[in-house]
Amino acid sequence: MIQAGLAGTGPNWNRYQSVLSHLRRPLHVVAVFDNTPARAESGSVASVAGLQALARRADVQAILLMDCGWTGMAGLDLLTTGDKSVLVANWIDADRARFERIHQRAAEAGATVMPAMWRRYMPASIRLQELIATDLGPPQMIELTVTAPSRQPNGRQKLEPLIGWIDYCRNLFRSFPESVSLDSDAGGPTGASLRILYPARPGDTTSDGQRRAVIRISEKTDGEVSDILPNESLPAIPRISVTCDGGSAEIINRVELDWRVNDGPVQTESLAAERSEEEIMLDLFCRRVVGGLIPVADFNDAVQAMRIIEQTGLLD
Repeated sequence: MIQAGLAGTGPNWNRYQSVLSHLRRPLHVVAVFDNTPARAESGSVASVAGLQALARRADVQAILLMDCGWTGMAGLDLLTTGDKSVLVANWIDADRARFERIHQRAAEAGATVMPAMWRRYMPASIRLQELIATDLGPPQMIELTVTAPSRQPNGRQKLEPLIGWIDYCRNLFRSFPESVSLDSDAGGPTGASLRILYPARPGDTTSDGQRRAVIRISEKTDGEVSDILPNESLPAIPRISVTCDGGSAEIINRVELDWRVNDGPVQTESLAAERSEEEIMLDLFCRRVVGGLIPVADFNDAVQAMRIIEQTGLLD
C-alpha cells in the first residue's frame, strides 16, 4: 500500500480518483492540501495547511499534484525540494531552465517527478505501439494538426499541447531528432508545419533515409480546440496518421484506430474497454515509487520538447 499526499482537488482529481480501485498496487490518500480549505476536508483524510507541510509529512510516501492553483510553479518547486516522488497531473507552463532544475533535483534525490504525458498512454497509442512491434514495423512518418499556442492571462504562451505532441512523436520513434525546421504553409489550411527529422534505422526503407514527424500548426483544428471539454474530460485530440515500414495506422480518437498491413484490408479497433490514460500513469508512477525501474516520462522529456520549440522561433 502506497500512502500518498494529494495537492489540489477538482476535475483532475475526479478523473484519477475514479481509477484508484483498479490499480495493481493499492494507493491510499492520507493527507490533502487544497487552496480552498473546505474542499480538502474529507472524513478520515488529514487536511494540511500548505504544500510544504504536505511534502514533509512522515506518513506521505509520494505526492499527487492535481492542481497548483495560484501557487503555480512555486508550488511545484516546494513539492520537489525533498526526496518524495511527485506525479504532476496539472501542467504548469514555465521556462525551460525551471524544468531543468526540477529534473536535476529529482535525479540527485533519486526521486521520480513524472509529468502527465497522457498522450503516450491513450488506449489507442498503447495499441499502436503493440502493432508497431508485431505487424506494422517501425514508423516512417507521423502527421497531425494541432492548435497554435494560445496566450494565457499571465502573458505566457500555453505550450503544453505542442510539448505533449512533440514528446508523443519522439516516444514513438524511440530516438532524439537530428534536425528541426518550421516551414510556412502559405495558401494551405494551416499557418506552418513543424518538421522533425529522426535518425535513419539500419536497413531503412524510407526513400531518403529519414524518418519524420510533421506537426501542422493551425489557429483552430477539428481536434484539439479547447483546454478542457465541458464534461471535464481531457482535451480533444487531432487525428494522427502513422506510416510504418510494413503498413499504416490512423488514430481516430483516444480509444479508436484504423490500421492495415501494406495493401491489406483496413481493420478498425475500439479500445473503450481498455485501461484509461490515468490508470496507466498512476500504475507506472506507483511502480516507480516502490523502486521499480520501468521507464516513465520525466521533466527531461519536457525539456527536450521545449528545445525543439525554441529552435523553431515559435517562442516570443
